[in-house]
Amino acid sequence: MRTRSRRDEDGNIVITMTVIMVASALIVVLTNASLQGLHLSRRAGDSANALQVSDAGVNDAISAVQTAAPAPCTINGVSENCIQRSGTLGTGTYTYTAWQSSGGSGMWHIDVTGVDATGVKRHVQADAATEPLFERPIYVAASGTFSSGVLLDSYSDGLHTCTGNGVLGTRDPADLSFGTSSNSNSNGVGTANCTYAGANPSFPVDGCATYYTNPPAPAFPPSTGTSGHCPPAPLTYDKQLTYSPSAPQRPSTQSNSCAVTYASIGSTCYNFGSTSATLTCDVNNPLIAGKVYSYPAVSLRDGCLITGITMVTDPVSGYTVPDKPVFIYTPSLDVGVQTGGSNQVVNQPPGALSGHTCNLSGAANLCYMQGWVRSLSIFMTGAVGSSQVNLNNNQMFFWGLIDGPNTATHFNNSGMNFWGGLITNTATSGSQFNWHYDDTLSAMTDGKYFPQNWREEPVTSP
Repeated sequence: MRTRSRRDEDGNIVITMTVIMVASALIVVLTNASLQGLHLSRRAGDSANALQVSDAGVNDAISAVQTAAPAPCTINGVSENCIQRSGTLGTGTYTYTAWQSSGGSGMWHIDVTGVDATGVKRHVQADAATEPLFERPIYVAASGTFSSGVLLDSYSDGLHTCTGNGVLGTRDPADLSFGTSSNSNSNGVGTANCTYAGANPSFPVDGCATYYTNPPAPAFPPSTGTSGHCPPAPLTYDKQLTYSPSAPQRPSTQSNSCAVTYASIGSTCYNFGSTSATLTCDVNNPLIAGKVYSYPAVSLRDGCLITGITMVTDPVSGYTVPDKPVFIYTPSLDVGVQTGGSNQVVNQPPGALSGHTCNLSGAANLCYMQGWVRSLSIFMTGAVGSSQVNLNNNQMFFWGLIDGPNTATHFNNSGMNFWGGLITNTATSGSQFNWHYDDTLSAMTDGKYFPQNWREEPVTSP
């Protein structure tokens, strides 16, 4: 019997060891690949967590800019007013800086770095924007019926009384109707230096804007662009809003703080009023600067003034604004009275009128004093059907702001002159009036901010 040689057995051992080594190598490779995949998956999860933490920082910053007091800081070598904070989301942390734009836009810029618990970072930037409260001279939520001779224009000061922003806002342009007449011209009619594209066309307003929340935007009627109606595009246009205006609520009395968030610089406000009486302001009963009035009915009559106001410069916008404005809350407002003669004057800028004519021209034309219309803000409370504004008296003069999304506004007499802004549910005019819009109102907001321009940026810090 022949036996297997030792050399044959050695060959089998070599083959077996080779197989074992190859298998071990494959196991190592597969294990490393699995571990690498697990690491990448975990890293991706950590990175997603860090991005979520950064987004939480953006939301925190948007909340903070509405309430927190800014402090000086340096951004890109420039001194800015900033809010700088840190916070947590779960086991992650974020740090942000928010600073406000100069130039009157009111926008805040936000820079956030979010860090996951494992140390992974994500860098996000965004802006906190706000909607102007009085973006246009008149905003009509439901319907507006205007007679011939109704004129809207705009100004920035006495030198610039035709700035092209006399735009009528609405939710649906089909709800606007205008009377027709040869004098239905806007774009500065009543001022000496204003023309529209080199001539005066037969349009009562500088433009019309449809504000809507959910697309599609309402269509403009066929009358758009024809004489006596809204002018053609692009002066007539659509704009989507982030939220709809809501009616202000009556503040509680005897509060030692301003009832609104956009009180001017330096205001010391005290609410006081009555649940049954009527507030009457006339030549013998002025309004007091820095006060917040709350009454079931308000009557502003000839000679009504505000005592104690000083015009100051807003450090953010650079505009001239009143230091201690007056705020009135009421469901019922009368401006001017039907009896007592025409040309009644309510809240004129000091020295603006000589008799019943703007006193001076050019830069000294105080009828167009920048920011004065902010001295008096009237907030119309109440539901649709119970909130009323009556604008009375032939050739009346009025400076101020009326905010009434649920209000029915009636222009009851002819030739009335207004400087300021109006938000109303409905507007009815039986005769002509002139409405002059202060361009600085575009920087006046209701204090609500929303995010925009959200974007991720590279992480620059170690």
